[in-house]
Amino acid sequence: MAEARVQLGRVARRAAGWSLLAAGGALLVLPGPGIPLVLGGLALLSREHRWARRARAYLRSRWRSLRARLARPGSG
Repeated sequence: MAEARVQLGRVARRAAGWSLLAAGGALLVLPGPGIPLVLGGLALLSREHRWARRARAYLRSRWRSLRARLARPGSG
C-alpha cells in the first residue's frame, strides 16, 4: 500500500512537472508568465531527473549574474 502511494506521488510529480514545463514553453512565445512556469516545472522534475537539476542550476546562475549586473550603479 505504501509503495503504491509513493509510486502515485512520483507519477503525479512528473505529470505536473511536464505540464508546467510545456505550458511555460508555450508562454515564452505567447503573452503570459512563461519563465516562472518553466522554473516550476524544472523544480518538480529535478527531483527525478539529473538533466532538470542541471538546467535549473544553469538558469539560477544566469539569473543571479543578471541581477548582480543590473544592481551595479551605472549599469542602466
